[in-house]
Amino acid sequence: MAAENNEHWIWKFDRWVIETEKEHIYKPLGEKIADNIGGGLKEIGIAIWDWFVPLLPDLIGYGAVAAGAFVIISSMAGRGVVKPLGIFSGATILAVCILGAN
Repeated sequence: MAAENNEHWIWKFDRWVIETEKEHIYKPLGEKIADNIGGGLKEIGIAIWDWFVPLLPDLIGYGAVAAGAFVIISSMAGRGVVKPLGIFSGATILAVCILGAN
């Protein structure tokens, strides 16, 4: 311990500079890149979500028209009407859950 206390101040400063460089320059470089990419993806996701949620009622309306058209066309072709109505019902339930959460 006596050797550490008698150590010259320049060596302590040198060791402090090296540790600070390791801590603030070399180590966080990957973290900085990951933070930038993650932040960009987060902002893109928020922008898409903010666009999607207000448009969702219109999309469900267009889906209802499309499901009706598919039901009519599938009835004319002699196939069942269950599949288009099932898909539309699932989409409507999903939309109600999304809009109810906001």
